[in-house]
Amino acid sequence: MAGWDPDRYAHKDQDFFESKLGKSFQEMNRVLKPGGIATIVYAHKTTEGWETMLNGLVDAGFVVTGSWPLHTERKARLRSAQSAALASSIYMVCRKTEREELGFWNDIQPQIKERVEEKLQQFWEADVIRGGDFFISAIGPGMEAYSRYDRVETYSGEEITVRDLLQYIRSVATDFLVHRLLRNGSAESVDKEGQFYLTYRWTFRDSRVEYDDALRIAKAEGVDLERLADADTFIKKTRKYIYVHGPQDRDEIDEVHNMVDAAQLACRMWEQGRKDDIGPMLAKHGYSQSPSFWQFCQAIAECLPEGNKEKQWLEGMLMGKDKYQEAEAIEGGGEPTG
Repeated sequence: MAGWDPDRYAHKDQDFFESKLGKSFQEMNRVLKPGGIATIVYAHKTTEGWETMLNGLVDAGFVVTGSWPLHTERKARLRSAQSAALASSIYMVCRKTEREELGFWNDIQPQIKERVEEKLQQFWEADVIRGGDFFISAIGPGMEAYSRYDRVETYSGEEITVRDLLQYIRSVATDFLVHRLLRNGSAESVDKEGQFYLTYRWTFRDSRVEYDDALRIAKAEGVDLERLADADTFIKKTRKYIYVHGPQDRDEIDEVHNMVDAAQLACRMWEQGRKDDIGPMLAKHGYSQSPSFWQFCQAIAECLPEGNKEKQWLEGMLMGKDKYQEAEAIEGGGEPTG
C-alpha cells in the first residue's frame, strides 16, 4: 500500500489516511489466528507517512519480525526526476503474538543499533538500495525490538514514541552511512556541516527536499539548519523546501566557516583558473594536509552522477591534491608532503 500523498490525493486529508489505515491493521489483526503472519508492503518518502503507518501497526498489536526493501518503481519515473520519491517499497513481516507490557529504552537501544547496523551492512554489501531508500530500509530492523512491547519508556517514565524511535534509527543509519562513504575513515574528523552535506548528497543528490525531511538529517548530524539557511551558506530554504547548493550555485564565498565552504571555494578557484590560490587558501584554514578533508571531497565526487558540474569541478580540483598539500609545508617552512 502507498502512503498518503497530498500531491496525488488532495481530496483526502491526512486524518482520513490515518483513520482508514489504522482500521485496516486492526481488522487484519482480528482475523488472524494467534501466531499468524501478515506482510505489509509500504512506500512513503516522508517520516510523517512512516510514523502514521507504524503507529497504526503497533496500536493494532502487531510485532515486526522481519523486513526487506524491494525495487518497485521504474528508474525513468517522471515523478522521481526532481523529487525524493522512493524507488523501493519495504516489505514488513508482522506477527500476531503476545507482547511484553513494558520495555526500557536504555535496554532496547543497543539491540536496535546492532540490528539496524547488521541489516544495513547486508544491504550495503548487496548494493540493493541507495538514496532515501537507505534510511527507510533501516526502519523495519529498528521496529523489531520496539514493537515487542506495548509501551517503551525511559527509566524516568517518559514514553518513547514512534517518532522518537524514527529519529534514533535515522541517527544510527546516518552514522553508518558517513563511515562507509569515507571508506571507514574517521567520521568524527569531518565537521558536522560536512557530514550533513555528504549524507544529503548521497541520499538526494541535487533534488530539493521537503524541509522536515532535511531537518531530520540535520538533527541526526547536530546541524542547525535554520542558522545555515539564514547565514546565506550552501543551504537555501523556501517555505516548504530545502535546496543544498553546490559550488556552481552559490554567490561569492567570502568566508570559510566549515569543510563544505572550503571544498566549494577550492572548486570555484579551480574553475576560475586560480589554481595557485587553492593551496594557500586550504593551508590558511587547516585543510590542505587534512586526510579527512580529502576523503570528504572524494566521497562527495563519488556520490554524484556523471555529467554533474559539481562532480566535474571536484574531480578537476582533486587532480592537484599533491600540489595543494605542499603549499602549507612550503609556507610553514617545513618539508613538502606528498
